[in-house]
Amino acid sequence: MSIRLSGLMNGITAAHNIFQLFHIPVIFIAETEDEKILESARYSQSYCIIFKPFLELELSSSIDLALYNHSIRKKFLTDFPIGEPDKIMGKNEIIIVMDTKGKIIFFTPYTAWYIDLPEEKIRMKYWREVLMFLNDQTSEELKDPVNEVARQSAVVRYDSNTAVVTTTGKRRKAGISLQPIKDDRGRLFALLMKISEK
Repeated sequence: MSIRLSGLMNGITAAHNIFQLFHIPVIFIAETEDEKILESARYSQSYCIIFKPFLELELSSSIDLALYNHSIRKKFLTDFPIGEPDKIMGKNEIIIVMDTKGKIIFFTPYTAWYIDLPEEKIRMKYWREVLMFLNDQTSEELKDPVNEVARQSAVVRYDSNTAVVTTTGKRRKAGISLQPIKDDRGRLFALLMKISEK
């Protein structure tokens, strides 16, 4: 992965999220030797940094070494915070992972179908840009739970009289839970939203 991804998320944050959520090893490719960037790259738990220009042999041996080290390390990794990737991707579960400000960084394929939008209109959008929660009886919009979960590391649940409304106008009864996700250092780095159909 490039250490300097273009877009709304840099390579360091993306690598950290990928490793914490799915335990996938990352190798950075960098063009700079900027000490500040290299210092923050440690936080991502990448397996190494390769500087351009590099030889094919450097890349292949770094990949081999990263995979070998990861095979040893993964025995000591804790459970996946959102579930095993192979299992959640094939199920009809509505799972959304957001950064601490509420931008969607990951979602299951079923989620895209449920909220009736293509993936490119969901990823890196603020969650309220793609769906809304209402009181099913009064049609009042429910308070945004993101700040409460992020600030207090609390779990927020809406179990009764709740509806999800998509940008296409579909309205469905649902149970909703939002909870913090902490990295292996105990720091909050993401929020998990699960929606259960009723």
